[in-house]
Amino acid sequence: MVHLFHVCINGRYVRRSGAFQHQLHVANYTIVLSYAGLVLLGIANRMLGGDGMVTAWMFYVCAVIFTSQLYGLLAKEWRGVDRRSIIMLLIGLLCAVAAVVLAFVSCLV
Repeated sequence: MVHLFHVCINGRYVRRSGAFQHQLHVANYTIVLSYAGLVLLGIANRMLGGDGMVTAWMFYVCAVIFTSQLYGLLAKEWRGVDRRSIIMLLIGLLCAVAAVVLAFVSCLV
């Protein structure tokens, strides 16, 4: 059982290191952002009408991908990566944005 900065091992709570605490912070923020995203997904579904779930789900998944890539950039996971890989990543992100925009426009028509 994990509770903030303590871990229950054999009935005893043990305090963990700074790196472990950082990972728990990231996990807690991820949970909060995930629930907030699902709430916004439901709101968008109601506002967009019949095809709203398809468009809202595409937007939700695109936002998850962008958030994970932003966190990767902030954590310097992309340091030392070949330039071609970064270009392919950006092309993929642009394709995801284009798909969401096209789906949203088709929902409005």
